Amino acid sequence: MSNSLTVSLNVYDLADQNQYAHPLGLGAYHTGIEINGIEWSYGHAERGTGVYPCLPGSHPNAKFREKIRIKIQHTLTIEEVARCLDRLRPAFMGYRYHLLFLNCNHFTEALHYELTNERAPSYINRL
Repeated sequence: MSNSLTVSLNVYDLADQNQYAHPLGLGAYHTGIEINGIEWSYGHAERGTGVYPCLPGSHPNAKFREKIRIKIQHTLTIEEVARCLDRLRPAFMGYRYHLLFLNCNHFTEALHYELTNERAPSYINRL
């Protein structure tokens, strides 16, 4: 079956030094999962979930690096995506955000796995 949704992993550089670190499999990155033109990511919030939608390719504190197309091996509806996000929200409350231990890359990895049953590229969460 073919997938009717367009899904990508968007990667942003958080530091200029990534130009040297990226070839070594390291770097400081912000990431999000884009689904049909809406990017989903995670960040700090005083109350409620830290999971939020945003405009793909535009992060106020990061430079867009690349879009990695994600192959979905099964038919996926927007309703199923909404259920995936609902399952993840409790684990990604905004007040629990931590730069090293619970950040946007952890959320991206979790959503990527929910959608594909596969791991996201490991370099996105290597400082």
